[in-house]
Amino acid sequence: MNIQESLQYWSNKAYGKENESPLKISAILMYECADLSREINRLKTYPDEEVLRRANIKTAVGDVLAMTQLICAMLDLDFSEMYMTGCQRAVERCKEKLSGK
Repeated sequence: MNIQESLQYWSNKAYGKENESPLKISAILMYECADLSREINRLKTYPDEEVLRRANIKTAVGDVLAMTQLICAMLDLDFSEMYMTGCQRAVERCKEKLSGK
């Protein structure tokens, strides 16, 4: 069993397979995003704790990615395709910002 299958298996056991599961996971994702933001803020606020903060940021980014992948799996979406779409949208937003729109 690969890591994505393992994540899906254990998440189904923990959160169930009912239709509200993606909603539950999205709430967890919001929590993980807040965790990431908090650690980035702490990195700036406490520069002497950089090693600790960077370790926490790496963990938080991993948690965000795992929950995002799980939501994609629950909704039968291709994670790689969603990632590429998100990157394309980010590029377009940057171009719009630079063009003054």
